[in-house]
Amino acid sequence: MITAISSPDRFGSLLRGQLKKSIPTMVYLTVVGFLGIPLPYLLVMFRRWEDQGEWVLEVIKTADRGGLYQGIAVGAVCLLWLVGSFTLALSGVGYMHDRRAVDLYHSLPVTRGQLLLGHALANFITIALPMTANTLLTAILAAVRHGMAPTRAVFAPGAIVMDLLGWYITAFAIIVMVYLAATQVGSVFDTFLFSGVYLATAPVLCFVHLVMCRSYLLGWTYEIEWPVFCTLTPALTMIGSYSDYGKWVYGAMILWLVLGILMLWAAIRLYIRRPSERAESRARDGLAVGIFRFVATFVGGLGFGVLFGAITGVDGRSGNLVWTAVFGLVVYFLVELILGRGFKGMRKSSIVMGAAMTAVTVLYAGAIFTGGMGFESRVPATDRVAGVTISYRGRYTEVSLYDADRRHTQQFENRSGEFYYYDMESTTTLRGQEAIQAVTAVHQVLINGAGKATPDGSDGFMGRMEISYTYTDGRVLKRKYCAYGEDALLAALSRLEDTGEFQSRVNPLYYWTAEKNPYRQIDLCDPTGLKTLRLTAAYRDTAALVAALRQDMLAETSEAYYRPGRETVCYLYLESELVDKYSRAPAEKDFYDSFTVAVSRDYTNTIALLTEWGLAGYLTPAEYDMAAVSVWATDVQTSGRIMLPLWQGVGYQNFNADSEDHVLLKQSQAAALLPKATWTHSSISDWDDYLYMTFVKKEKDGGLRYGLSVFLPIREAQQEPALQEFISSYYGGKWDLPETREGDRLIVQ
Repeated sequence: MITAISSPDRFGSLLRGQLKKSIPTMVYLTVVGFLGIPLPYLLVMFRRWEDQGEWVLEVIKTADRGGLYQGIAVGAVCLLWLVGSFTLALSGVGYMHDRRAVDLYHSLPVTRGQLLLGHALANFITIALPMTANTLLTAILAAVRHGMAPTRAVFAPGAIVMDLLGWYITAFAIIVMVYLAATQVGSVFDTFLFSGVYLATAPVLCFVHLVMCRSYLLGWTYEIEWPVFCTLTPALTMIGSYSDYGKWVYGAMILWLVLGILMLWAAIRLYIRRPSERAESRARDGLAVGIFRFVATFVGGLGFGVLFGAITGVDGRSGNLVWTAVFGLVVYFLVELILGRGFKGMRKSSIVMGAAMTAVTVLYAGAIFTGGMGFESRVPATDRVAGVTISYRGRYTEVSLYDADRRHTQQFENRSGEFYYYDMESTTTLRGQEAIQAVTAVHQVLINGAGKATPDGSDGFMGRMEISYTYTDGRVLKRKYCAYGEDALLAALSRLEDTGEFQSRVNPLYYWTAEKNPYRQIDLCDPTGLKTLRLTAAYRDTAALVAALRQDMLAETSEAYYRPGRETVCYLYLESELVDKYSRAPAEKDFYDSFTVAVSRDYTNTIALLTEWGLAGYLTPAEYDMAAVSVWATDVQTSGRIMLPLWQGVGYQNFNADSEDHVLLKQSQAAALLPKATWTHSSISDWDDYLYMTFVKKEKDGGLRYGLSVFLPIREAQQEPALQEFISSYYGGKWDLPETREGDRLIVQ
């Protein structure tokens, strides 16, 4: 203090005095920083592994773009600099909350602005110097390691500088927020609390908004990206930069630098007007206190209102408004009680403010509960839509279409060259008016009640369905639903599937030509999977078979495909040679994977050709000796709205008897159940209302050969004495038919 009084450079003297007192803290932070940042890099710096008699330096993977933070270092750097900045700032403002200290500091020959600025700058330098020292030391290690093996260690000086600058700005913003809160309150605890309010308000309100929209707005699909969410508070900005290598963090740096400067100016102005008597006083007024009141009222009113409405059975989309208002007021006055240590000092303005904050909360909740001001019911006019993308591929769900534009490469030590793999395309993009009208019809059915708002932990038949419209002016409208199988929705989806444009986008045989036939090998099996045959181009005219199959598939309507009585006469597995070809060379176009077709009794062209080839024996079930009944054992493919046994050609073992618990039935027992079984099963139904019955053939050597399965309803299976104990062991209790409109489902009591 003597230095500050005697020196003409009073601000400089004050700053030097503060830094001198901070030297032990700097040393401590430097040592802790060394243990958390340079040391982990040093420990892996010289690791090697042996490859064909030569020792090769191990690849060093880091979380940052500059190549510094290895292993636990990324957690250490975030924890150290964030907690360090916040703690140092709290200690720096401690004098404001002690009356004797305030009297002493305010008697110094420096202005209030210089006093606050000097403390804030000292706190910043105290954290910045250890941060810089440890970063530079790690950078030196990274530079040396990069020089030893450039391809096995990253060293990017520019990224390191930007990373360090980001931490400078983060520390500056956090320190300034603490000082801004300190100028408005009278105790260290209040400073801690309301600094946290400044840091957490934006992400908390954003999170609550997203939760409300996802919970109550049918079709909500707009989610904030994690890197963007991290820009809402400086406490998360650098953490977000390590989870995303994009350039967004530079914009966040500028944002928080500007906001930090503005908050510092505001803190100085507030400190100039701050009475010394505020030290050791209770927090009742100020920006931070007001924000705290609103956040508590908003979050508490919504949270407790919705929770109490759920407990009492109130409809959350309409009846929870009353409870939201009640709990909003309760939470507000509870905060007032805590802040004021009672209601004696409460003013009329506080009551008006509480009513206003509660009203804002209720208005927001009402907008969400009643459809988001038209959000739920908005379906675009088709003449304004240039195209629509829907995450639905109908009966071709399991036919993987690989996107050549999204190609990845991978290298293997025991394989020369590169291996290419591709992302699957699970959506369908349509641009014709007929198809767009069919999609809007599906959309209209969904908003009329045949869907459910996300989040959707659904076991419904279609699961998540996303629709994205692109308007003629370039705007985009997105919706996401959990779509269930009501009749109206199934009919609308069937009409969509039957449009020519939809078929052209999803049917792998739609544009097939004999000259470019990728299916030169086709495997055939009867309905039981016990009789199999491999057809190749050299053995049979597979091009003709594909042509016949294409004609039958295009002629089959969705209604015929999904009808409960659709009979499967055989299975054809079309093996695409493009999968292997494009695993060794980049694909020049999108291509389909291999896939299985369940040939219906109505596939007249396919059946005629197979019969002409003398393969009619494969169109009827083979003789079997017994059947294995299991719960999960058989793989299935979900093809649109039905499930089929999954068969992937000759040599594919569909049932693993060694790992799946099952019961073997005699042929006579299985034959009695077979008329009650189905070759296909609706994927709308519950997963627990059927069993798998797999056909089994006894081999000459005494072994058992397992074929394909049929779906056996549990209500039918439980009539067989040999299965009753098996069913009871898995499901326990008794199966009854519910007295509801979903009378085809079973529930456990």
